[in-house]
Amino acid sequence: MTEQKRDRIHRMAVCAVMAAVMCVLAPISIPIGPISITGGTLAIYLTAYLLGGKWGTVTTLVYLLVGFAGLPVFSN
Repeated sequence: MTEQKRDRIHRMAVCAVMAAVMCVLAPISIPIGPISITGGTLAIYLTAYLLGGKWGTVTTLVYLLVGFAGLPVFSN
C-alpha cells in the first residue's frame, strides 16, 4: 500500500471518529447567562484544528448527513 493511500485511509478513519465525537458532544450544553455553550461548538473547532479545512468540512457534512438520515443526533 502506498503512503498516499495509507494517509487518505487514516484521514477518513479520523473523520469518522470525529463525526462520532460530534454526535456525543452536541447534546451537552453549559448554560452561561442567556446563551448556552454547546459541546457541538467545541467538537467543530476541535475537528477543524485536527483535520484542517477540507477534512473538517467533510466531517461536519458526515455529521449532518447522519442527522438527516434519521439518527437522533440533533435532539437533546
